[in-house]
Amino acid sequence: MDSNNSLGDYQRDEHRVDLLNYHFVWTPKHHKPVLVGQFAQDYQSLIEQKCLEQGWTILDHAIQSDHIHLFVRIFPSNSPAEPIGGSIVCAGCPWIGMSTPQLTF
Repeated sequence: MDSNNSLGDYQRDEHRVDLLNYHFVWTPKHHKPVLVGQFAQDYQSLIEQKCLEQGWTILDHAIQSDHIHLFVRIFPSNSPAEPIGGSIVCAGCPWIGMSTPQLTF
């Protein structure tokens, strides 16, 4: 299946044509400004790794100190909740606790 970085490029295979782009925004509890420095860089790497593992295309993303934006193209067979709940955020939960024990979420 083709996965180009342009917003208007459709994904095609022998049975379907689709264009599913989602914009997700999520925050740490109480909007705590914890997504800074090396922690933000490590979390960005985790997001990129999980999207690559699933075959999703990151169209754009930004990590602010108190929230994350992810604009991603996923397949029709995936639920919109999968990138956030099933793969990226939950995969980061144990990692967040281990890398930043001073934080309480």
